[in-house]
Amino acid sequence: MIAEIAEADAGQVARAVEAAGRAFPAYAALPPGERAALLLRLADAIEAEAEDFAALEALNCGKPRPAVLRDEMPAIVDCFRFFAGAARCLSGSAAGEYLPVTPR
Repeated sequence: MIAEIAEADAGQVARAVEAAGRAFPAYAALPPGERAALLLRLADAIEAEAEDFAALEALNCGKPRPAVLRDEMPAIVDCFRFFAGAARCLSGSAAGEYLPVTPR
């Protein structure tokens, strides 16, 4: 067993959904460059901790740790980097403005 995690009750789920709803407008207002930067930071963090993540995944699914490091970890990091680049390639109608929104 990797971990024992308590199940959330309905109130906890509702609070999590509400918190996500409150956080979304700020994220949605970020220009594509800032969204991309966040995804790239996440990719870098995953890559830096790849050994630990691979050890956990090996425990989780039984795949040998070296194989997880060789197969899954580079693919996961690449996905985040791909979508960081994609965030900067969306048309204005999908991405919003390319400059931060400033209050008037």
